[in-house]
Amino acid sequence: MEYNPYELLYMSHFDEYAQVALFRQYKPLINAIAHSCIMKYLPLQDYRDDLIQEGRIAVYYAAETYRNDQNASFLTYVTIVVKRRLWAECRKIYNHITINGSQLVRLDSMVNEEEALYGSVPQRDPFCDPEYYTHFVSAAERLRETYRKLNREEVQLVECWLSKSTYKEGAEKLDMTVKTYESRLQKVRRKVKNAVYG
Repeated sequence: MEYNPYELLYMSHFDEYAQVALFRQYKPLINAIAHSCIMKYLPLQDYRDDLIQEGRIAVYYAAETYRNDQNASFLTYVTIVVKRRLWAECRKIYNHITINGSQLVRLDSMVNEEEALYGSVPQRDPFCDPEYYTHFVSAAERLRETYRKLNREEVQLVECWLSKSTYKEGAEKLDMTVKTYESRLQKVRRKVKNAVYG
């Protein structure tokens, strides 16, 4: 039986059956969003039930917090809430897998001795590579430290560089000749590049 979502919204505040009906009505949405999360990162397949449960909680939260004076339908609102909650849960699971991954062994791998102990999933995201991630974090910290040590003029030069100003525009902005601007900019760029590449 198809219910009016706005009637369910109202009734779900005090009726347990209305809460269940509300969840049933949005279960396909939760399944679709959970599926899209799993397709982005296949190891999440083992956590499908957890994602569905988080989606259910998100629907109840959306029902409690929805306001019809915000110029958005409940469907739009519940979609945003479920997506945010599921992606937050995915990040939590992903961090757990990557931090404790060396200690995790799939049960079916232990049962089937012919299968490799650890399966590898090709990743397009370079941040999934621990070595790349470590280098990135170190470079970002060195860059922050270098930026803190720059004087006011050097900061202005970096801002001109990042805004892609021409040498002429940058020189006019900082009230210096084009040659002086170019020379000082090159010096600052070397500092920044040395910080990034160590």
